[in-house]
Amino acid sequence: MAAYKDLMLLISIVVALAWVVPVSQAFGPQKSPKVFFNRTFTEVSPIFGIRLDFNGSANCKSTDSYGSNDCEIPANSTAGLYWNLSVAKNLTNDVMGKMTLKVDGFSTLSVECPVCGNTCNFTILAIPVHIELPKCPLMQGHTVGHWMLKFPDIKYFPESFLDGFISILDAGNNTLLNIAVSLRVSTTDNIDELL
Repeated sequence: MAAYKDLMLLISIVVALAWVVPVSQAFGPQKSPKVFFNRTFTEVSPIFGIRLDFNGSANCKSTDSYGSNDCEIPANSTAGLYWNLSVAKNLTNDVMGKMTLKVDGFSTLSVECPVCGNTCNFTILAIPVHIELPKCPLMQGHTVGHWMLKFPDIKYFPESFLDGFISILDAGNNTLLNIAVSLRVSTTDNIDELL
């Protein structure tokens, strides 16, 4: 009887090890994910001039007349997004910013906020986002500002992708600005594999 118990104990240990080792490999220490960002300006009104530049922890592979592009930003870091805007007329809070993103090809995230005068609050991939908007009106001429973007330390974040558009629409629902954006959350080290 003792030999039977010893055999059962040995079998239990072997089964436990067979389960624990793969699980520890799957959920053990992993590389922290990065956010990969790519954008294309598809429409820019003649009244608009805009440039968006990342700095801080952001590593951007390319730059054009609209600013930084093909960027990777590690988790648990802070990146500054600096905006440089010139407009040919005053913009008030009836001018709306709209973001529509498809998350992992299934659910759709839709956010709409005035371009000035309020805080824009939303949640993306379980991360709360609060953007302090400039005061209204945005005066004709040249305006600069920046947002500090905190990327949390999420060690076991699922691989995710978001594709969509960020637009600015006037009171008549005419497009002043349209940007196609792609965001990837991944542990890969090669942005070219994702975008």
